[in-house]
Amino acid sequence: MIATRLGDGSPIPSSLDENRRSVRGQRSKPFSVQFEIDIMQFILFVAALGTRMWQFDELHFGKFLSLYLQRIFFFDLHPPLGKMLLALAGGFSGFEGDISLDRIGAEYSANVPVYQLRFLPAMMGSFVVPLVYQIAVELGMSRWAAVLAGAFIVLDNAMLVQSRFMLMEGMLLFFQCLAVYSFLKFRNLSHREFSVQWWFWLCLTGVAFTCTLSIKYLGFFTALLLVVLAFKDFWHMLADITKSDFSLGGLAALTKGQPVHVAFGSQITLRHTHDTSPGKPCWLHSHLHLYPSGTRMVEGAVINNRSPVTHLKMETMVIDDPPKPVKHGDIIQLVHGITSRALNSHDVAAPLTPENQEVSCYIDYNVSMPTQNLWRVLTKKQKTRGLEKDQQTRDLAEAEMIPLAPTELSFWTKFKELQIKMFMSNSDIDMEHKYSSCPLDWPFATRNVAYWMNPKNNAQIHLLGNPVIWCCASLSIFLYIAVFCVYLMRRRRGMYLFSGEWQHFMFVGQLLVGGYLLHYLPYFLTDRTLFLHSYLPSVVYKVLVLAAILDHLYIVSFRVSYLPLFISYLCLAVFTAALWVFIQLSVFSYGNNGLSPEEIKNLMWKDSWDFLYPIK
Repeated sequence: MIATRLGDGSPIPSSLDENRRSVRGQRSKPFSVQFEIDIMQFILFVAALGTRMWQFDELHFGKFLSLYLQRIFFFDLHPPLGKMLLALAGGFSGFEGDISLDRIGAEYSANVPVYQLRFLPAMMGSFVVPLVYQIAVELGMSRWAAVLAGAFIVLDNAMLVQSRFMLMEGMLLFFQCLAVYSFLKFRNLSHREFSVQWWFWLCLTGVAFTCTLSIKYLGFFTALLLVVLAFKDFWHMLADITKSDFSLGGLAALTKGQPVHVAFGSQITLRHTHDTSPGKPCWLHSHLHLYPSGTRMVEGAVINNRSPVTHLKMETMVIDDPPKPVKHGDIIQLVHGITSRALNSHDVAAPLTPENQEVSCYIDYNVSMPTQNLWRVLTKKQKTRGLEKDQQTRDLAEAEMIPLAPTELSFWTKFKELQIKMFMSNSDIDMEHKYSSCPLDWPFATRNVAYWMNPKNNAQIHLLGNPVIWCCASLSIFLYIAVFCVYLMRRRRGMYLFSGEWQHFMFVGQLLVGGYLLHYLPYFLTDRTLFLHSYLPSVVYKVLVLAAILDHLYIVSFRVSYLPLFISYLCLAVFTAALWVFIQLSVFSYGNNGLSPEEIKNLMWKDSWDFLYPIK
């Protein structure tokens, strides 16, 4: 269809023709899927996978795996998810648990799928590396800082050892990092709230930290950290809403300056116990319409509903200092805050519910009926306490003390009892062990734990952190706090040179430094026997702190010409030293090379390390 013609006689196409051509152009495009690969992240993951899969020794958790597969009941101090995942891997591999694991170093029989059983913790431990890389990216660090953080996880000998064997820490760290990463993705989607992606990352955050808690109780601190940070963001969001005068229907203005508990002089709102319809609460209010009795109507609504609570002897509606709380049995008056009319009831049938008395407010006090504006407070708990007490006494008097039927416990009752037993048994562990340690031994890799030794050639496996990484990361915690204090003093003096970085610096510190301290400091309060592997969740946080503070100092150092180059060389030196130490200590991570007493002595860089010497 042609609407008109141009000067040369050519037709002007209508909008219908243009739409048709546009649709044809879209149809001509092939279906395609676009995706991107982060080369550095991929290289880090391959490096982690290679180091953790090469030359896969475990004993302790193999017993639990065997018991699960044979469906034999046992009591464990820790939550079951990690062992259940291992049992799942064994079950899919055809393993029935019919093996006795009673000695470290014993050879497995041919029917044990050793590789499959070790594959799950090794794979999940390998995924910790790209997750740490992505956490750094989501925190706004540069790609080089993210590479540094991921590389330090790859080169940490303790992370390597705990991931290669049938142990819980590889799975624990995977879910911990997944929870932090999902939370950051969810937080960074705040501009697209309630979208599919927003809901996905929010749900994955909850699932991930629940799995962390279900492997070891240490996961509680991960959940606590993320919940507190989410609540803080929500609190700030409410503050922003209040500042924009969108204060939840006046609730903020109503509660401002009010005591926490209801006291004489408090302004309150009254809600009907039976709402008019689901989702629509019925609030007591007063308006200008009158009842036939000449009193002001009181109905359910959501406006004009501010009612100060007054005492009989109160001359004003001002809260006492200190506030006098309203208690069960007190006689009070309810005064409408706008009209100063007292809530009243008298012996007149209500218009809509004649079986009840009319509740109203006096327009003035010349109404021919006496005022009945005194109300007694009866709390529900106090009202039913006497009835419950009498009922319990009668039941005890009539019941026989000898049970006539088996006691049936609900799932949640059993769950609660089991958690109490696990927690109490966990707190009772105070045995002495040669390789136990205290929290002060952990930050600078002062202690090690011997896992295995070959009596023939003295090859051995130890849980030992990379001293370069652990020491630098521990110092970065103090450095981050020191920089934070410097920024605070500058802000006190009105110096906001880096104000754009302030909020970001604050959040990174809350997440990473706060996460480190939250996972580390509670061990100073326990009396149980501790081992080095309990520190590994904290190592992830302090490695990220190291990358974050180096990245931050690199950004803010451009005011001095030589500082960025100096920080770059410093990062390269730390990485090179960490790589060299990783290679030197790898003989204690893989246990694949025989060692002479002289070689062991040369590798004992700290007097507190305790390696194994052959018995002559």
